[in-house]
Amino acid sequence: RRVLFRSRTDTSSCDYLLLRAKLQREWNKNNSLASETIAKALALYPTDSEILLTAAKISSDSGALIGGKAALELLQTLLESDKDNKEALSLCIIELAKEGSFEEAYKISTDLVKKEGNKKEDLLSHIDICISMNYMKEAWELTSALYKESPDDLDILQQYIKVLVASGRREEALKLIASLQGTSDGKLRSFLYYQKSLLDTSEDDILADLRTSLTSNPRNKDSLYRLYRIYYNKKDYRRARYYLKQVVALNPRDTGVLAKNAELDALLKQ
Repeated sequence: RRVLFRSRTDTSSCDYLLLRAKLQREWNKNNSLASETIAKALALYPTDSEILLTAAKISSDSGALIGGKAALELLQTLLESDKDNKEALSLCIIELAKEGSFEEAYKISTDLVKKEGNKKEDLLSHIDICISMNYMKEAWELTSALYKESPDDLDILQQYIKVLVASGRREEALKLIASLQGTSDGKLRSFLYYQKSLLDTSEDDILADLRTSLTSNPRNKDSLYRLYRIYYNKKDYRRARYYLKQVVALNPRDTGVLAKNAELDALLKQ
């Protein structure tokens, strides 16, 4: 067990550096300083599991390399000595999904959700991976069971709607969305209109629903990105860049989004 009060007199101790990095990340919301602190800790204590996990979390949040390593590399180092670390496995799944390695993410996630005491977040993450891989039968079975048990849980409700839409249960999805639109707050309302836009059959309806989604929550990355794709496909690159730049502002370290933004800049200079 760590003894935190000893850390106050030894600024190079594992405890002090770990606590400082966590405060910088969670309290001060300063990933840059947290990265510097945890990098120092990692150099001094390269095999400490809590240091490795905290470094991976900061790297995942910021996209920064810690000690020259990305989040996934840090997690793999941790899992070599602690293969059943649930926090590390959960974050590993997220990082694999970010880079599009869905098959590997699915394999790890399948094992994780079979373990006793798995968290709701792990189940929801597994369902997202199932959707990405078009494993709709599994996604539906898991989500409908969760929704039947906890229909008032907002996270489960949203996942249920996502699976309804993704699996082509159009009428059921539209009915549920309509029943919620009048009483939902900004973020939920934005989510509902984005999902509805995926069911629309005309471009006018799609655009109207996406704009309503953004009126309710201007930071809805899904709606912003879909508008970018619509205008990009129409070769309206100026409008496409308008929406993509907002995605970049919300994901400043997403290399895929940055590459698309650079492509648009080049197209507009032609």
